[in-house]
Formats: sequence, structure tokens, C-alpha cells
Amino acid sequence: MAEEYNEEYNEEYHEEYQEDPGEPVEPEEPVEQEYDPSLDVEANETNEPSYGQGNEEQVEEGNTGNSEYDEGGVDVLETNNEDLGNTEEPLVAETTDNVDSYENESGSPDIAKGTPVDGNADFDEVPAVTEKTDGDSDDSDDDDDSKDEQLPGPTNEEQKKFLLSVLYKKVKGIKLNWKNAGDDEPWDYVEFDEEGMITSLLLPKSGIDLDFKHMAPLFSEFLQVVDLSSNKLKGFITDAFNVEIKGLISFNVSGNKKLKGDVCEDIGKSKKLTEFSVARTKLFGNISDLADCKELTIINVGNTEVSGKLKDLEEMVQLTHVCCDFSQVTGDIISASKWPELKVIYLNGKQIVGDLSVFRKHCRKLNEIWLTKSNVLGDLTSVSKCKELTLLDIYGTQVGGEITVLKECPMLQSLYLSYCFVTGDIACLKENPELTHILLDYTYVTGDISVFSSNDKVQEIGLAYTQCVGSLASFEECVHLKFLNVYGIRGFDENPDPKGPKPIKLLKKNLYKNKKVQKLKHTTKITI
Repeated sequence: MAEEYNEEYNEEYHEEYQEDPGEPVEPEEPVEQEYDPSLDVEANETNEPSYGQGNEEQVEEGNTGNSEYDEGGVDVLETNNEDLGNTEEPLVAETTDNVDSYENESGSPDIAKGTPVDGNADFDEVPAVTEKTDGDSDDSDDDDDSKDEQLPGPTNEEQKKFLLSVLYKKVKGIKLNWKNAGDDEPWDYVEFDEEGMITSLLLPKSGIDLDFKHMAPLFSEFLQVVDLSSNKLKGFITDAFNVEIKGLISFNVSGNKKLKGDVCEDIGKSKKLTEFSVARTKLFGNISDLADCKELTIINVGNTEVSGKLKDLEEMVQLTHVCCDFSQVTGDIISASKWPELKVIYLNGKQIVGDLSVFRKHCRKLNEIWLTKSNVLGDLTSVSKCKELTLLDIYGTQVGGEITVLKECPMLQSLYLSYCFVTGDIACLKENPELTHILLDYTYVTGDISVFSSNDKVQEIGLAYTQCVGSLASFEECVHLKFLNVYGIRGFDENPDPKGPKPIKLLKKNLYKNKKVQKLKHTTKITI
């Protein structure tokens, strides 16, 4: 994961309905009229409700005239305000047995059976439906019911047919033994339980170009592990979730850039989930839907539309990887104090705030800290206690401090501190022999760049507009160097050997010494 993030980071671093209601309609003045029972019949025949004296204004204001109301057999007793005022008990609207719905087409509740009718009350005060008879049905929930309806799960025969007839033809670059495997022989990259149901499918980077709805036979209550990352899956992910997915332990569909839909709600039902990776997709959802996944160790929603707050993850005390970069997740990195096993934290953007001091007493097992262009502040001293730290990226933050404290992190390999308030002499970097990426551009560091002369592992150096000095000859032994930016610092018009080649030629010659570097000529950049 670290290498994948590192590669993407370097590439980015270097390419630097509401309708207009119209005019309000004035309600007509109520017209007094005598009660005529024939009106009810006539009204029902025309599908228009009949109301008594004093209620027409309520109908106008409450917008209750609708066809479902009358087709359901609901008759409202006509009366007048004077009679209602002398009534000791409230009159009740009677409902016939063929009522199919208590909700009209606009979504507003109709007058329910057993609802008191008060002619002096505003229509808005009429209570909503509170009860239904056993024979009643609620048409308003049809859409929700159809959405949540769970179809019967696939059989083992249907799953094997899916593997052989569909998936086998879509896998590219990998040889599979599925068609030749005997009854007792294992299938490549697939595991079955005793009943022949698929429990695990591992086919990352397999060239699978398929609409995700065709993956429906794969998902059953017995499925535990899925890794279909870095393929060409597309469509809506929920189209394949025809049954409740409660047994998942690991789910990884990262890198399927055309995959979309709400992924958190369905996957969040798996309480045993330990890995949730959907990075670099068009998927969305809210991480609060994962609240029941207390055993989660890896959450990777980077480069998605997934939203939520870091605080929603605080009860997941076993988290080791929290990667929410370029997503809609917000919050304070103080939440990291709830994750004692944390190894990788990857957050970025102005919606991420906090102080590095959280790492002084917590998260001592951290390997990678990515906080690019966040609103995080603090001092480098806070991360010096992370002895296993291999990568520190606080590029474009308000973090400051002496670079010298990083000598306490001997395993450090990548250092991205550009555009920070970092000071100190770069000579201390001799204590970090594993460094391969060093970006200190636009900081306040000082010192002679000859400190890198003995580092034959360094691949990237950025010292633009720092207070460092030195000569290009310092990089003679840096045979793996692919990127160098020393623009704006002093000493580079010196030629250490008047009779030798110019420094820039000398540098290029050494850059292209071995064959691996020669293949990367087009990515090599030298800025002086």
C-alpha cells in the first residue's frame, strides 16, 4: 500500500428543484348551504370529496382533495361549526374495509380511521395515521419495500455456473484451472465451504471488464473475502446485493474507477468486517454506516465521494490503516488517540484539522503519516517518538520545528516537508541512511548538500529556495537519482574540476549509469 501511495503522490507532485409556486391563490369565502345527502353520492361519483359547512376553507388550505381518499371509501360527516361547537364528543370519520392506503399521492397523510374531526381546528392539526387494520396495506412504502426486498440467495450450482460461464471468460492474463479441476481439487483463487458455496474470491488486477450487476451470484451469506481491486468493474455496486451480506470479513474493490453507488450501507451490515477498501472509485456513502463493524482494521476510502467524520471511527480500536485522502471525510486527528494499533494515517485537505502532539503519547507504531495540505499544525518533535516511522508527509501544513529531531527516526525513507516552517541543518540527515525521497523546498533549512554524497539510495531531492549551499558534484554517487530541484540556492555555477565536464553533464552521466535508470529518462527532471 505504501508503494502504491508513494508512486501516485510523486506523479501528482510533479505535474503540479424547487418549482416556482407562482402567485398565491386566495381561498374562496365559504358558501353556506343546507346539508343534502345526495351530495355525498354525487361527490363520490365524481371522485371529489364532499365537505360540510365551514370546512371548505380547510380543504383549500390543506390541499386534501385527492382521488385516493374517496376511492378508499372514506366519508367525512358533514356538519357546521355551530353544531360542532355544541358536540360533547368529537365526531369520528368512518372508514370502510376496502381502504388500501392512508397516504395520498403527494405523500401527505389522509384522515385516518378513528381520527377525531374538529371543525374549529386547523387542518394541520389533524394527526397523522397512527393505526391500520390487519387487512390494510401501505402503498407509500412500495418503493422502499421493493428496494429492501431480499431475493433468495444463489445456490452452489448457480455460483459455479457464474464462475465458468461469466467470470472465466472475463479474466485476462491469468491461467485458471476451473474447467479442469476435479470435485476434490482446489480452484485457483477461489475457496468453497463444505456445501460448495463460495467463501473467498481473490482476483485483483485480472483485467475483469464487467458490469457489477453480473456479480450478483457471487454474493451470499456465506461469502467472507472479496478482492476484485484494480479491475475494470463498472455500474452500480448495489445491483449485485440481492441478499443481505452479513458474513463479509474483507471487501476490496479499490481501483475500479467506473464503479458507483452507495457502498457503506450494505457492507456495514457485516459486523465481522476487518477490511473495507473502495479507494479510487465513484462510490459514495457515509462511514457512520460502518458503526457496527467494531473489528475493522483497514478503512480505505481515498479518492471517493465517501463522507463522514473521523469521530465515527473512534470505537474501532483495532484500526491499523485509516486512509481517507481526497474524500469527503472531515475531522480532527485527535481521533487517532483511540487507535493504539495505528500504522498508516492518510488524510489531506483543509477539512482535516488538529495538532501533531497527538502522536507524542499515542500511535507509537506508526509507519506512515500523510497529512498533505491539511490544517494540521504542531512541532516535528511530536513525531520523533515514532521510532518505526518510514514516511512523513506534512507538505503544505503549518507544522514547524527543527529537522534535527528526525534523527531519532532511523527507519525514515520518505520525507515531504515542502512549504512548512521547518528549520535546521540538513547535516542531521546522515543519521537517516534509508532516505530515498527528500523534499524540503521552500523551507528554512540550511547546510551543505554534500551530505547526500554518500547516499546511493536517494531517488528524489528537492531543495529549491532553501538556505542550502553546495555543488552538483555532491551528487556524483547518487546513481539512482531521478528528480533534482536545487533552483534558487547558491553554489551551482561552480565547476569543481576545471578540466572535467560541466556539472550538469556530469550529473546526467551519473543519472543514467545503470539500465534501470536509463528506462526512466523521460521521468527524470533536473531544475537548477
